[in-house]
Amino acid sequence: LNPVNDDCANAILLNCGQTVTGNTTTATLDGPPTSCPGGSVAPDVWYRVTGTGANITATLCGSAYDTKVDIYTGTCGALTCVGGNDDNFCGAVFTLQSTFTWATTAGTTYYVRVHGFAGGTGAFTLNIACQPVNDLCANAININCGQSLAGTTVAGTIDAVPFCGFAVSAPGVWYTFIGSGGIETVSTCAGASFDT
Repeated sequence: LNPVNDDCANAILLNCGQTVTGNTTTATLDGPPTSCPGGSVAPDVWYRVTGTGANITATLCGSAYDTKVDIYTGTCGALTCVGGNDDNFCGAVFTLQSTFTWATTAGTTYYVRVHGFAGGTGAFTLNIACQPVNDLCANAININCGQSLAGTTVAGTIDAVPFCGFAVSAPGVWYTFIGSGGIETVSTCAGASFDT
């Protein structure tokens, strides 16, 4: 039985931070006529993700075979390669699994093609990680007095700026507000899931 997302037209929508598992063993090869570098030689399955305006990373770390990942824009009948990857680092270890990061345009649909090296097939784990839109100081999000915003530092970068005299050792995100002329309090007490 072929996977539900065996062809591009049935690509499954994924959200930022989502991880899915799948298998290409019973899939068919239907890569686009103009594929990303490396060609279309292995059975594939398809996913799609909507651009946020910041970087998105598709990673196949933890998969059970030698994977490849390609990213496309356009429509299923007229795909354009954004880029792709064959082998990459999973953590500090170089592996046969694939990871690719690309800059996205907000609202644009990106197709994620999961396939294998040299015709290989097998079980895979795919994670979609989205860089926060306000990951950089230049893209700080405005917040008003009395306003609460939810956010995440997952997939953020470590900023090369001093943190009140100490080195920054964790990813951060940025906000900006206009002072009222009085004392201001900024708090992450309501609902933060980590040591902020």
